[in-house]
Amino acid sequence: MPRKKAYKYSTKPIEVGDWVLPTNVQVGKFEPAYQVEDKTEDGKFVVVQTEGCYQHRMEVDVKKLKRL
Repeated sequence: MPRKKAYKYSTKPIEVGDWVLPTNVQVGKFEPAYQVEDKTEDGKFVVVQTEGCYQHRMEVDVKKLKRL
């Protein structure tokens, strides 16, 4: 019997404002989700994770994101 996944990923295209999980990035596996903030000219997405007043931003390729 296959193991159940913690998150159910969406197959819809990623847009600004969506919640995503980065994969193949130097981010821990059990980190909270990131929100898409902007799309750059070269097709990458700027994602942000807010914890209190601290914001962690990074620019990630669309192939390394999974939409929640």
